[in-house]
Parts: sequence; C-alpha cells; structure tokens
Amino acid sequence: MKLQIATDIANTETVFSIADAVHDVIDILEVGTPVITKEGLTPVYHVKQRYPNLCVLADTKIVDGEAIECEDACKAHADIVM
Repeated sequence: MKLQIATDIANTETVFSIADAVHDVIDILEVGTPVITKEGLTPVYHVKQRYPNLCVLADTKIVDGEAIECEDACKAHADIVM
C-alpha cells in the first residue's frame, strides 16, 4: 500500500509547506492541477529536486495532446503523470 497526498492548491509556497511537513511519511506527493495550471510544470521540477527520493505525481488532467503533456511532465522529472 502507498500513501499519497494531493496538493490541490494554487501556489508553490503552500505545496512546499505541505511537502516539508509530510515528505518523510508519504510515498507519493501529487502536485495538483491548480498549481500546474497557474505556474506550469516548474513546481513539479522543484519538488523533485528538493525530494529526489519521493515519488512525484504531476496531475495534468491529460485529455488531448497526451504525448506532449507526458513528455513535458517527464522532462520535469515527474514519476507519475495522470
């Protein structure tokens, strides 16, 4: 079983605040759609840089253009894209 926390919020500072508090007790940190929509995939990259051993999920809500979205999320070092 894996424990995942979703950060469905719109700013990177709050994502990091949550991640700082729980990174050592979770398996997956979801960087949510609101922050990705507002700031792009940069927060995904920065979370992975700060916590290289944490599985990072980029919640991009892919419907159309999935190849482009997946490629961009992988370049940002996301471990999971949905």
